[in-house]
Formats: sequence, C-alpha cells, structure tokens
Amino acid sequence: MKMTGLVLALSTPILAADITGEFAKPPPKYRPTPLYWLNGKITNEVIDAQLTSFRDKDGYGSVAILPFTEWHEPEFMEKYAHLLAKLDELGMWAIFCDDQNFPSGTAGGEIGKNYPEFCSRQINKAEQDETGPKDYQADVPAGALMGCVAMNNNDHAQRIDITPGVSNGKLSWKIPAGNWKIMMFVSRRDLAMNRKDPNGNLDYLNPAAVDKWISLTYQRFYDKFPKHFGTTIKSSFYDDISLYQASPDVWNGNDRRCWTDGYNAEFKKKFGMSPVEFYPAMWYDIGPATAAARSMLFGLRAELLSEVFVKRVAAWCAAHKIDASGHPAGDYEVSPMGFSGDAIKFYQHAQRPLLDVIGAYGSKRDGYKLSGSAAFLYDKPILQCETYGAFESWKEANFTPDLLYRTAMELYVRGINLIIPHGVWYAHPNVPTPPEISWRNPIVGPSLPDYNTWAARCQLILQGGRHVADIAVLYPITAIYADCHFGNEGTDPEYLNVGERLTHTIRRDFTFMHPEVLDGKCTVDATSHTLELENKVNYEKYKVLILPGKREPGAINLSTLQKAKEFYDHGGTVISTARLPVKSAELGKDAPVAKLVQDIFGLDPGKPGHPYTKNSNAAGGKAYFVPNIDEGLEGTSRLAAVLNEAVGVWDVRFEEDIAIKSAKGKLAYIHKVRDNADYYFFANSSDDSINTWVRLKGKLQPQLWDPHTGSIGAVAFQNLKQDGQEVTRVRLTLGANKSVFFRAPSPATK
Repeated sequence: MKMTGLVLALSTPILAADITGEFAKPPPKYRPTPLYWLNGKITNEVIDAQLTSFRDKDGYGSVAILPFTEWHEPEFMEKYAHLLAKLDELGMWAIFCDDQNFPSGTAGGEIGKNYPEFCSRQINKAEQDETGPKDYQADVPAGALMGCVAMNNNDHAQRIDITPGVSNGKLSWKIPAGNWKIMMFVSRRDLAMNRKDPNGNLDYLNPAAVDKWISLTYQRFYDKFPKHFGTTIKSSFYDDISLYQASPDVWNGNDRRCWTDGYNAEFKKKFGMSPVEFYPAMWYDIGPATAAARSMLFGLRAELLSEVFVKRVAAWCAAHKIDASGHPAGDYEVSPMGFSGDAIKFYQHAQRPLLDVIGAYGSKRDGYKLSGSAAFLYDKPILQCETYGAFESWKEANFTPDLLYRTAMELYVRGINLIIPHGVWYAHPNVPTPPEISWRNPIVGPSLPDYNTWAARCQLILQGGRHVADIAVLYPITAIYADCHFGNEGTDPEYLNVGERLTHTIRRDFTFMHPEVLDGKCTVDATSHTLELENKVNYEKYKVLILPGKREPGAINLSTLQKAKEFYDHGGTVISTARLPVKSAELGKDAPVAKLVQDIFGLDPGKPGHPYTKNSNAAGGKAYFVPNIDEGLEGTSRLAAVLNEAVGVWDVRFEEDIAIKSAKGKLAYIHKVRDNADYYFFANSSDDSINTWVRLKGKLQPQLWDPHTGSIGAVAFQNLKQDGQEVTRVRLTLGANKSVFFRAPSPATK
C-alpha cells in the first residue's frame, strides 16, 4: 500500500446554502410521524389538545391516523374532518391508515360480512394412495378445483394431470399398474382459519377483491375529504399485508397456504403452461423439477401479492396525489414464504416502502436491510419504518430514551429515512401496545423534543439522493423457494449472516440485489470493472458481487450466473459462500448452471466439501469460494480478508477493526450523495466510545455536521494517495449512542 501527501489539516466550514439553515432548524415535514391510535370515544376538544401537544410538547410535525374503534359510527367522519382541519391549522400533515386497526384488508369487517366471495383463500390438498390397475372414483372436495394429479410413489418425477377425469363433482381415473398417490387440489375459504376477525380478511391476490376493498376504504375517505388528499394527507399506510392471513397458526405455523381461485390462469399467462402437474412440489420432492416447480409456484404467488395488491393501491394513490406506503408482516424474516412471499419484490410498486420493526429492540436486525435495499433497487427516495411498539417485553417502564436513538441509528444506516414511532394513544393511559411515546410518558417524554429534532436533521439529509456501496449481495429468493414446502417454510440464513458481517463487523456497506433487478437493470462496465445499477437517481456501482450459498445444495437462476460470469470476465470480483449452487431454478437448466459455476470458480459444484479457493482471469477478474465466512485468519475473518485482497480502495473503510463490547448497540455507516455533496452518516448505537480513522474515497474537503446539536464545524482530515488513488483520511470520534455526518462537496470524478 503506497501513501503520499500526509498533511494534517482542519477543514474550514463550507457553506451549504441549500440545507444549512434547515439543518439548524429542520422543518416539520422531516420530523418523525407517530402512529395516532384513535382507541376511544373521540371528541373534538380532546383531539385539539392532543394534536397541539404532539406538536408543541413533543416536537412532532405529523401523525399517522389509525382508526381503532369508531370506524362505522355515523359521526366518525365528522370527527375525522375536524382532525384534518386541526392538522391544517397547526401546520401539520398526516399519513392515512387505510383500515380499522390491523391488518389492512377487512374494511372494518365489511369484507367478511358483505363480500365473502372476496375473502382470503387457501390451497387445500386431499390425497389417497392406491395400487393399480383398477378403476378409481372419488368425490372432489368443496372449493374451486385447481387440479388433480396422480404421482407415482416410487418415482415422483412421474406425474399425470388427471383433471380431465372430473365430472359432476367426481374424479374418475383408470389407475395403471403401480403404487400411486392421487391428489386433488382446491382453493377455498375456511372460516376456522381467520385470525382476528371471524368474518374474514381480504383475498390480496384477487384484483376484484382488492378493487372492492379500495372502494370501501381509500375511495370512501377521498369522497368525504378530497381537498385533503395531496395536501394534509401525504401518504397511506397499509399494515401486515401478508400471505399468512388465511393460516391456522400465524406465527408458529409452517403451513401458510394462501392462494386464489384465479391462480391457474395467471400461471399459464406467465409461463405458457398449466401449473397442475407441479402442484405436488408444494408438499413433496418431485424429482429433478422440484426446485424449478417451487420457484415458479411460490414466485408467482409473491408476484401476485405485489402486482395485484400493492400495485393497485399505488395506482389509486398516484391518481389521488398521495404516496402509497405499507408493509407485510415479518418483512425481516429469514424466509419470506408465509409473509411477503418476496421481501424485496413486495415493495416494487409502492411510492414509499415501509419497514415494520416492533416487538423488541434489535430483534431480527440482520433483516432490516432487505427493505432498505428494495428502496435503493426501485429508486424510492423515502423509506419509512414503524418502530418501538412492544419493545422491552411490552413494559413501558423498560423503554428508556436511549432506545429511541439506538433503534433509529440502526435503521438509518440501512436506508430508512422516516421514522414512524409506535405510538401515541388517544385513550391514554389505555395503551394496549406500549410504550406511549409522547409527553404523557414521564420516562421518554422529556427527551422527545431533542430526539425529534435530531431525527429530523438526519431525515433531512438521508431522504432522497443516491446510495453509495461497493458490494451487491444476491437476495437468493429462488434458492429460498427451492428449500421450502408447505409444512417446512424455513431456509438457510447464510445470506443474512453475510449481510450482518458486512454491516457490523467488516463495516462495508452493501445492497441486497434481487435477481430480477440484476437481470433487468444492471450492466457490466468493462472499463471500470464494475456492475452498475441503472436507476434515474439511485444508480450504484458495485466492485463485488456476493452469491451467498447454503449448507445444502442450492438453486439459482441461470441468468444470475450469466451476469456473474460477464462481470468476472470483465475484471469484476465474485464471491460465493457456504456451498456452490448446484441446481437451476428453471426447468431443464441444471447442466448450464453447473458449467457456469465451473467456469467462474474452477470447481465442480456437484462435489461437496471444497476448501477456500481463488480463481482469476487475464482481465483481472477474481472469483472466490469461501466455505466459512467466519473462518479465523490472522486476526480477521476469511470474508474480510478476501474483500481486503480483492479491492484496494473502498468507498469507506475503517482503518482498524473495532470490536463493540457493550451489551447494546453497533457501529455502522451509510453514504448518500445529494445536491452535489457527499454525506457520510456514522452511527454508534453502542455504549462504547469510538476514536478512530476512516478512509473515504476521493480527494475531499470534509466538515462535521452534528445532528444532535445542529452545529457545523471542522474535522481533522488528511488528503493522500493510496495505491495511486485519491483518498481522504478523517478522524471519527463518537461518544456512546451518538452519530455524526461528514459532508464534502462531491469531487468532479469519484
């Protein structure tokens, strides 16, 4: 490593006329937006007093209005009108929560009571083992028939679509010789499966059902308050839109069989064939076609959730001048199977993706980056997060002010840039889900004005602009589908483990890359040896592509490997972990998948137990197989050592490995570019003190922006060269549970 030009200097503050004043005194629109639970008999006088206090005592600039008890009472709309008018008077704005309580999709119970044909459905299987030859006849179970299949019990690859044998509610079939499993699949509503409302929840995969629900919710409120949409009301909030809604055990079950009657037609439209022959794969291994069958079946279900529900809501919102926003449940889970179906694709059409982080501080933290990555991949400037609800064992007394900051910091470094505190309650002290995050809570209330101002400064800078990261980590959704079947929806957590090591141990930022985005929006630049995400605003340039593996043989799209091979051939770095992919997630493509793996990594994917291996080519391309990312290697991990070897100059690099010793908190960063300036946000959510040097790519003139005080000042830095490239060495000093921005005008080239 060659370094020159070691001159210590202190930066002179550089005027940033665009947001300097706003940073000192951030406008209300950048402040957190608490969920305002209307959980009592509402009066105008109490609404007036509470909203005024939320603004003047707590420092909030807006609320997310969540009706809880009075949805269908005749006078409710009059009270809602008064609430909106009071927000206007106070200079505040609102998020429109689109249903009574949660999950969204009941229209306050109207869907189940008046439109049972639009309630959620399940795919159900009736099966029977029979030995032929003989004639077989059986009654078809109640429901919409999806298909009938005979599968040879001795060879699951031999399956016959026997649906044509159905007539007048009976299945007839001449069983050939052999031992056969006869299966009948139907889609139906099952009242016993409904979790909260015995009247049922919406069929999110049915366009007619979604349109009816929109008419009962969004359109109902727009018809009453048209002038407030796009003015007082800035965005919507749909809650817990998930595939588990028709399941017998929401959180502990592994049999979330949400379906829709029109599924077969959608499958044929997408793939040009019937899905019936593949239905058994959702319960059984069906031989060589298993991975591809599950990828198609479960992938289309996830696509329908995004295309039918989210896209329709987003279209309505766009037409009525607000942004669509909301989340599935479990958007951070290792397997999205029973939740969003696809933790990135779910957010493709919403104007404002939204993450849900409640239940406990730090819980499932390694999955938060999925939603942040969705915002980056789909070029969404605002990413909201509902958080703090039910923290610390649901005990309000345990929720202390430090958790406000710790949690927000850990969200901000993952791309979130608008916090929705959960929550404030109308009928206080009746707080079914603590904590109450207002002046009425004596523990956190006194801290809220400073917290909301700090958060507003952070959100002012972090909203919009583009994200900078050197690493793309494949979101292995097709491998997840190949792992899963009804009764076992778990998968290998390797991809989240890789992300967590990058964020909190190695400290190199990254973006989870969806395979469809890799195919459709990424190109290889042979000159810079980078993989480039081509967005209008949030374009990113990656030096490294990581393909997280799993302990068991995994599946991957052929097109993903083709892009990885192109990147490698043009000087890029590709890393595979755990175990090399073996199977194709598409029918009949196992052989070309194996060949591409061999071409890139120089290893036979069919053989287990490969050691750490490096492959390279004349163009400078490097391919590493890392079976154990945490393998100790001269004081560092194998993954860190590989990254250090593969790339000389990183966008951001800590000069020393810092081990956080406190029980709570982490140290991480995010780099955003906006208004021709680079902003580096460093967040220390731990109780340790940090004093170190970080290296930033480019010749910069940084200054320190402190979001806790609003001050702008000098920071110690050095401009130098490393391996022939300009870098800037900056002193990072952070106290416990503190954060800071370094701001620098963007260099002409970087």
